[in-house]
Amino acid sequence: MIRSEDIRDRVRDIDEYLLEKYKESKPNEKRDWRTYEQRLMNRMKKAIKNLDPLIDEATNFEILNSAIF
Repeated sequence: MIRSEDIRDRVRDIDEYLLEKYKESKPNEKRDWRTYEQRLMNRMKKAIKNLDPLIDEATNFEILNSAIF
């Protein structure tokens, strides 16, 4: 009979194996911070441009003049 502990142990083994293989296949490069920050700034500008119409639509409302007693 398979117990949940056996399954957890097997999944942990698979995770460790896959992590090890991933680290071996991934090149260890240093980050070019200038390029990274430029790309981040461009992504943020695009996101703001995409959100701008949604913000306008969300804040487009009429103020009704009504007396509050």
